[in-house]
Amino acid sequence: MTHTPIPGARRTLHRAQSFWRCILMLAAALSVTADTAFAQPGKISLGSLRTEAKRQAVRVAAEYFKNLPGSFFASSDKPKATGEGGWWLDVAPEARLLTGDDDAFQGVVAKLTGNFARFHAKELAPGVWVVDYDRTWWVFPLSVGAESDGAFRVVNAVAEVGIVPIFRNQFRNPNQLWVGLFLQGGYKFDAGATDATAPDDDVGGSADESEEQLDDALARAKLEARLQVPVRLTKDLELRLIGSGAGWYDIVNSTTYHRLEGTLRIPLTADKYFDFTYERGAGAPTFNKGEQFSANLTIAF
Repeated sequence: MTHTPIPGARRTLHRAQSFWRCILMLAAALSVTADTAFAQPGKISLGSLRTEAKRQAVRVAAEYFKNLPGSFFASSDKPKATGEGGWWLDVAPEARLLTGDDDAFQGVVAKLTGNFARFHAKELAPGVWVVDYDRTWWVFPLSVGAESDGAFRVVNAVAEVGIVPIFRNQFRNPNQLWVGLFLQGGYKFDAGATDATAPDDDVGGSADESEEQLDDALARAKLEARLQVPVRLTKDLELRLIGSGAGWYDIVNSTTYHRLEGTLRIPLTADKYFDFTYERGAGAPTFNKGEQFSANLTIAF
């Protein structure tokens, strides 16, 4: 006698399998990258959250960004006078994971980005030329990569080009502001979801609320901003207020999406933090419109 699992049980089993698959993938990445020569190119957060449906859930988030060794190219000719331009091009892999159990937000973004920077130079000492941070300069990112939900049932192949201003004295200012404008284009593939794992079965924060159609082209304009403000309470304790926001215009379907995130960060050690985070909107690729609150332990590596 055979027993056919009910849809709810199959959904729960599939989410559990997808959740732990993400954890294993992340653990493998950490084992490879944790001993790199670059200081803290990534971070991982693990915490408890309350979803819009008032449910308790587990939240896992990770980011990784690192220049590839030997991938840095710069203009070979030295400037002849202050104010002359220079350029460089670096290539970096980037990955972001947002997942969890129950109805938590789901999303995976992985891409390879080339950043072409155009700047003005100044002579710091005779024959020593550096970037002139007293003037605004520009970075032009060009990326290719993929987006997916947490269960890898839908996969978007995406190419992106953007422009990011580096404002005057930006790196000397304790309040760090970053703004970028991007154009995205690609294709949304159906990765073969079965009846038991169909995206329509998802609820709450895990539901795919994008208007983008399976097996069809996608095109978006994206505006993104991030702000980090330090707040010193005592000589030895400095909190950080971190805010970010992104808005997308879906050119194909003439609709908009958004994601907002705010974090109060309490440092524990040089590479460990306790974060209280509010999120509204999951962002690409599901563009879920829900909200969730979480408390997380974040570790930089």
